[in-house]
Amino acid sequence: MKVYNKLTGSSFDIDTNKEIARGGEGMIIDIGNNLTAKIYLTGIEPITDAKFSYLNKINSSIFIKPISLLVSNKNDTKNIGFTMKLIPKEFFPLYSAFNTNFCKRNGLNDKWKLSIAEKIIEGVKYIHSIPGIVIGDLNWFNILVNNKGEVFFIDVDSYEVPGEKHSGRLLEDIRDFYHNNDISQNGDYFS
Repeated sequence: MKVYNKLTGSSFDIDTNKEIARGGEGMIIDIGNNLTAKIYLTGIEPITDAKFSYLNKINSSIFIKPISLLVSNKNDTKNIGFTMKLIPKEFFPLYSAFNTNFCKRNGLNDKWKLSIAEKIIEGVKYIHSIPGIVIGDLNWFNILVNNKGEVFFIDVDSYEVPGEKHSGRLLEDIRDFYHNNDISQNGDYFS
């Protein structure tokens, strides 16, 4: 699949056989040079130029944000995806830490869990310090961790920013029904 960097116009090929993950919005493909591409699935509204620009206000290495926008040809204005940093293979979704056997096998003790919880809280506080950003889908699949206690927040392109409401696609387990199912910073704290 040939794609173009929207800013530079340069093209490169993406080998869809190098897909490393797939979510509800798109597939994540290893494109080399410690980068991946997220290519949106059919029917999913892609990231806009305005949202891309606003997300560049995030100045934290724990948020895996879009680096460059991708289009299907040089003259196309509709984004089909973006590039982002490749997360090392030793990272795993936070949900794994809810499994006692997994934790025992990997030596993940209460001290490790407390450290992870503190880093997640710091990350949420940081992202909320940027006016108008709401995570929305803050769940155990969108937080990756490793045995060293490092944390990455992924799916940043789905965050709500000023002028662009959250899509509303999120896990039912984290919906804040107490606050009328409102996707807001309060909902982020709930999840």
